[in-house]
Amino acid sequence: MTILRAQSIEEFVKRGDLISPFRDRYDVYLEDLGIGLSGGLGPHGYDISLANDALLRPGRTTLACSNERFKIPDTIRGALFNKSTWRRLGVECGAATIMEAGWEGHLTIEISYFPVTWDGMLGDVLQPVLIPAGSPIGQVEFSWLDGPTSRPYSGRYQNQPARPVEAKGKI
Repeated sequence: MTILRAQSIEEFVKRGDLISPFRDRYDVYLEDLGIGLSGGLGPHGYDISLANDALLRPGRTTLACSNERFKIPDTIRGALFNKSTWRRLGVECGAATIMEAGWEGHLTIEISYFPVTWDGMLGDVLQPVLIPAGSPIGQVEFSWLDGPTSRPYSGRYQNQPARPVEAKGKI
């Protein structure tokens, strides 16, 4: 698979595919957390942002939703990866959530918070963290398939709304 570069992503967006709303590269400073993050189009991916506030409790996972709506063509797949700044602070999103060819909707994002110290031990101060809506949270990387799939996604998470969607099933 070949990873799409910024120019290819922009071409799909111009045709009405991939990402809406689309933003060029931008920077955000989260004063309460003392960190700066980039969002929007990167060299070979797109940094998505949160549609809703996400309250993270240590040792727990919470669901959030992307501000962006995706329309994945039948020749592409997307994968969500962590942003390194968040990961270094113990926040993990998605763990390579896959957006299959043919899928459409807002992405539900699984965000886990396991604060760590530099020696790798669980952090001493276990306070909840609020990540505000609009904050960049992860990077989507798009890859070409070797041709259009004969089985585009049509499953239960098609056309997800602009809110977190819980798993449709029980364990």
